[in-house]
Amino acid sequence: AAGTARLLLRPEQLRYDPASALQLEIVERRFCGAHYRCQLQLADGQQITGLAPGETNVVVGERLPVDIDLRKAVVLESRA
Repeated sequence: AAGTARLLLRPEQLRYDPASALQLEIVERRFCGAHYRCQLQLADGQQITGLAPGETNVVVGERLPVDIDLRKAVVLESRA
């Protein structure tokens, strides 16, 4: 496919991975017991939701290394 598309991900598809080169800024966090639900900011300013284990040091304003599981991602073609 050519052109722009939208990628839809569930929060559990974007997970903390200390070995990842992809690091996104944490703009908000919510402790949910076993994990943190984090709002993460992309380079273009968009925000996405991801998960980090509850024992992870999650600090707003810092960067979180994440891995994206694309196996169940949904791709929507852009309409012109």
